[in-house]
Amino acid sequence: MPQIFSIFVIVTVIAAYDTERALKAATIRDFDDAITRVAFGWSSVDAYYEGSSSSTVIPKVEIPLLVIQAEDDPIAPKEAVPYSLLRDNHHCILVTTPTGGHLGWCSGPQGPRGAPWTDAVVTEYLNAVLKISGGGKVSKEAAEEPAGVWTATTTTHQTP
Repeated sequence: MPQIFSIFVIVTVIAAYDTERALKAATIRDFDDAITRVAFGWSSVDAYYEGSSSSTVIPKVEIPLLVIQAEDDPIAPKEAVPYSLLRDNHHCILVTTPTGGHLGWCSGPQGPRGAPWTDAVVTEYLNAVLKISGGGKVSKEAAEEPAGVWTATTTTHQTP
C-alpha cells in the first residue's frame, strides 16, 4: 500500500506543475507559482512567499547570525530583505555585496573553481564570535587580525 500511495503522490504533484506557464514565465513570481510552490506544497505563491520569508523568524533569533546577501540576487531580491528587522535584532549582522547573484560568490584567489570568498568570511565571523564570547580557541590568523573585519577587493565587511 505505501508504494501505491507514493506513486499517487508523485503523479499528483507532477500533474499540478504548470510546465507551459513555467516555460513562458516572464518573472520569478510566475515560475514560482507554476513550479516552486507546487514542489513545496504551498496552496498559492503568496502563501509560499509569506511562509518562507525570513521576516517571520528574524525577530526570534537569539544567537549570533551572519546574513550574506547580494544586492543583485534575482531569486531573493534586495527589496525583500528585512533590513529593519535585521538592524533591530542585535544578534544579527547583515553583509550586503553589490554583486554575487544567487549563491554566486565564486570570485577571489581560488575562484571560480575553488572555495567561494564567503567561506573565509564565515570562518572569520565564527572565530570572532568565539573570541568575543570567550569560548573555544581562535586560529593564529584570526588572532592577528582585528576581530570581524574582512576586505574583499573594494568591499569591506564588518562583523562584531
